[in-house]
Amino acid sequence: MSESKRKYTGDHAVRDAIVAGEKQLRASTHIIEPQVDYGRILMISAPLAVSLPEGFDVNNKDQVNAISDQHQNRLKEIGDWVIFPRTLEFLADGRYSQADQGKLYFDSKEIPQGVRLEA
Repeated sequence: MSESKRKYTGDHAVRDAIVAGEKQLRASTHIIEPQVDYGRILMISAPLAVSLPEGFDVNNKDQVNAISDQHQNRLKEIGDWVIFPRTLEFLADGRYSQADQGKLYFDSKEIPQGVRLEA
């Protein structure tokens, strides 16, 4: 079975991405696998632009946490809350399928990195 490797995983993925200087964030839905956040990707949200205030200091823990929380909440609205119900709808409609080797397909086309939504 193939695994989809994400750049940032776990409880602090948004914070880690912001601290690393990422310009965009995305949410994803995936198949649950034994290793957290490493399941095969079903869908990836449209991007959310990272917006930092003037004078943002990556070394200021309180500021980083506040900005991370703001982005996490925005990502839920434009990412999670869009792709989660859409993924369920596509699953219910039978649009996703899986080959014997664990490869995922959407409408009979292989999706090694999931169905990607754009803005």
